[in-house]
Amino acid sequence: MKKIKILTTWWTLFQEEENQVRQVKNNTNSMIQKTKNILQSYANIDDIESVYNIDSSDVTPDKWNILAKKIKIIETENPNKYSWYIITHWTDTMAYTSSMLSFLIQGIKKPIVLTGSMIGLWEANSDWPNNLINSVKTSITSGLNGVLLCFGDKVIQGNKAKKEDSCDFQTFDSPKYDLIGR
Repeated sequence: MKKIKILTTWWTLFQEEENQVRQVKNNTNSMIQKTKNILQSYANIDDIESVYNIDSSDVTPDKWNILAKKIKIIETENPNKYSWYIITHWTDTMAYTSSMLSFLIQGIKKPIVLTGSMIGLWEANSDWPNNLINSVKTSITSGLNGVLLCFGDKVIQGNKAKKEDSCDFQTFDSPKYDLIGR
């Protein structure tokens, strides 16, 4: 089974709602285990690692460089360790990050897939499991490589993605270019 490396840029995904006012309690280990359970039949998750933990409004070119360098270092040290990467990301700036990474990490022969969710993992109607599973299915599809954005039921080339709606589960699109897949 192929090994996957998950890089996260926001740990809120792995926290649980504590009460009605949406405060979150840190239950990271439990949520990481839930994520691993979701994927166990698709891939071997070797590691889930936080690259940084910031709000989407705080993403800067420095943060994009940190993320790109992280992947480049892993690939330089052991290029065969991982078959692909999944980056969990906030939706507000995901299109910007996927576009920047497509320019910062050129020539990689494996997929780097960005995904996230509109609703957190702790909620019953979360879109996170579907987006995560679709990201893995995208990653194991033969012939796909480079930076991709997988959200809802769409796969978009990283530098062609646009956020269309801040409330829709199908929020990302590629209005001027064909989708990579569904």
